[in-house]
Amino acid sequence: MNTVNLIAASLLAFSPLAWSSPDFDAQFEEIMPFCEQHFLPNSMAQLPGTDREARAKKINKQILKRSRLFGSNEGFEYLKARSGEEQDNVAKACISLILKNLGKSQ
Repeated sequence: MNTVNLIAASLLAFSPLAWSSPDFDAQFEEIMPFCEQHFLPNSMAQLPGTDREARAKKINKQILKRSRLFGSNEGFEYLKARSGEEQDNVAKACISLILKNLGKSQ
């Protein structure tokens, strides 16, 4: 490997952009099941007697906890970009909810 390629590879490896997007992708995929349960509560079968209000609070707590992962400027930019590309209405609503939890707007 020549010196120019080595330097370029080193810079790319330590660039925030080199690792932030995949990490944000994984974090977003982690929060999506909670958003699906939040926005589509009847899509998941529940046992009779399930306390729906307590379940909704638990789901919202998980969404809020995971929303913090996007609190950086890079996270905000990721969500803005993903919102513009996203086709899934639940994912778009999830992005809006995350931004609301962070006190940010698009």
